[in-house]
Order: sequence, then C-alpha cells, then structure tokens
Amino acid sequence: MKTYSHSLIGLFFVLFTSILLSSCSNHHSNPNPDTGILQIAATNSKYHISINLSPNPTQILHENNMIIRIRDNAGHVIHGANVSVSVSMEEMDHGNLNFAVIPSKNGEYVARVTPVMQGTWIADVTAMISHERATAKYAFKAVRSIRKQGI
Repeated sequence: MKTYSHSLIGLFFVLFTSILLSSCSNHHSNPNPDTGILQIAATNSKYHISINLSPNPTQILHENNMIIRIRDNAGHVIHGANVSVSVSMEEMDHGNLNFAVIPSKNGEYVARVTPVMQGTWIADVTAMISHERATAKYAFKAVRSIRKQGI
C-alpha cells in the first residue's frame, strides 16, 4: 500500500508541476534522463543553471558531487557567482539541508550533497550574479549504497 500511495503522490507532483510550469514563460523543464523525474530550471532572462549529480543514482549517507554550471544566454560560462544549495524531501518534513558550494577553475560550482534517507529529494540552487538572482530546482532520487560482494 505504501508503494502505491508513494506512486500516486509522485504522479500528482509531476502533473501539478507540469500544469504550473505551463503557465510560466520563464521556466524550462525536462525530465532528468537518469531518474525520469521532472526538472525545473527557473531562470531570469540572462542566465541558465544546469545541474548534474555524481554518482548517479545518488547514495544516502555518502557525499555526492552536485555539479552546477551557469551560463548566460550567449552560452558563456559565468565565473564568480555566489551559489547556494539547499535540499529537502517533499514527502517528509525534515526541513532543509544546506551545503557549501565551492567554485572550480573551469567555471563549475560543486556542492558535496549528503542525503540522509532514501527517496526523492529537491535541490534548490540559487546563484547571485552581479546583484541578479538566478534559481533552479532539481529533483533526484537517493538510494542505499550498493556494496560489492567479496570486498
């Protein structure tokens, strides 16, 4: 019964989000190819944020690299942004977990995200660029780590 209700909740979330996004012109959405979960990248008119997680699937109770890339509309990489990451579970009321974001030399920003339990998580990413805010939401699944036999 729990699996069935979680599936319905997930389906409702995707449908509700799709309807909501269809009315907003500043949102771009597409499914995460690894999880099939709808991705919401809400940006202002000047910047786009892309997000990837490694490893994928994300493992609970382990550091996972969230790689954030910010580009302007011309496709140029943005350096020097002040980026923050907060993750939460919509199914559970645990509050938000905030993670430090470190810029790299190649223009990527990396947060080491540690989900504390299995399930669907939402990452809220905010970038301040020259006093302008760009935001993105990224849904991902966290699973138990898989131990290799014989090690």
